[in-house]
Amino acid sequence: MAKEDPVDQGMKILARKHPGSFLDLIFSYSCDYSLKVIEDPVLNIPEKRGDSIYILQKGLEKLALHIDFQLIPERDFLRRVFLYNALFTEKLAIPVCSVVIYPEKGNYDTFPDEYRVKVRDDLENSFSFKAIKLWDYRDDIESGKLPGLTPLLVLLEKKPSEKTLEKEKELINSVADKKERADLFSVAITVASRRFTREYLYEFFREEIKMLKEWDIVQEWIKEGELKGKLEGKLEGELKGKLEGKLELISKFLKTRFSPESLKLQKKLNSITNIYILDEITEKLFTSESIEEAKAIIEEAIKIQRQIEDEEKV
Repeated sequence: MAKEDPVDQGMKILARKHPGSFLDLIFSYSCDYSLKVIEDPVLNIPEKRGDSIYILQKGLEKLALHIDFQLIPERDFLRRVFLYNALFTEKLAIPVCSVVIYPEKGNYDTFPDEYRVKVRDDLENSFSFKAIKLWDYRDDIESGKLPGLTPLLVLLEKKPSEKTLEKEKELINSVADKKERADLFSVAITVASRRFTREYLYEFFREEIKMLKEWDIVQEWIKEGELKGKLEGKLEGELKGKLEGKLELISKFLKTRFSPESLKLQKKLNSITNIYILDEITEKLFTSESIEEAKAIIEEAIKIQRQIEDEEKV
């Protein structure tokens, strides 16, 4: 199964846990319907699943909101919105209004709000829906009017910076409810992973991550970190074993070939800790004609190792 895009994943979570902000966004802060239930968006067709479905009610009137998050404004998705609207209408047996939210502008110029099939001038069908370009609401999100959308601020800048993350952190920390705060931080980290490296986010949200260890993405990072540590430890152990084995072999050769004069040279040899340098000089040492030649080879190797170590410090 393909891994879900972090932005798509984050927006679905926000829509499920913070419907108030989405209703304010869709109804321009004047929603006079009450949210009755957030419907399971699964359709009874293989591989068909909507993003979010809200069931709203006003008196006896019921309405379903089908919300679709679209990262790329491609033509195929227009047909899908039309299809899902029809399928949800059939499934729920109440009016269904579709809303498409474009979370980031990217390099696109047009963001459709209609699916149209035209055969000729006098023969065409069209299905229109409400299209919301999230970047048009940046000021509202930054001012705290749409708290449930705070984790999406990072998408509204072409090149988000640490300042953007600081603003998200400030807004989320102003939320009173601890669990809601944790949920928002979790989604903020998930969404930001599309724009920032994992290592950077782990450091930036270090304090917040301490309280989010049960969250999927944090668990994934922890597991990958533990696996990486084990692999690195295993590799380090293997290299150390190989180094020690090769040093012992060369020492025995020097002792046999040049004993007892080679004792000081063996001590020098043991100062080489770079297995790759040792590999380079092994054959040269085995073919050396005199202890002076072997000494020159080892001293040159030690010199190269020091140069490498100095370069790494810079």
